[in-house]
Amino acid sequence: MQEDDQIATPAEHLELRLEQGGQPADASVTITERSYGSAVFRLTLNPGIKLGSAQLIISNPGAPDKVFDLTVAEFSPFAMDPDTLLLWKLDESGNGSTVVSD
Repeated sequence: MQEDDQIATPAEHLELRLEQGGQPADASVTITERSYGSAVFRLTLNPGIKLGSAQLIISNPGAPDKVFDLTVAEFSPFAMDPDTLLLWKLDESGNGSTVVSD
């Protein structure tokens, strides 16, 4: 397959949104990088967002939505429980990206 013959990758048509209780949350989600089969996105929470459950919804035409449950919490340290698989601290130094495989 030649470069000119490449089909559109799924990441090119992604729509990302954050919802709370089925309504749009006070946040913005943008794609910062994309490549075949993957996308890197930035989630920005605005001061008016409600604490509690939220759903990150990734839509791609022709495919079922992917829904990821998130918890919006106050900025404070978290305790790590014995069954914790991933504790993602948003205030860690570095470039702000990580890979999480489901």
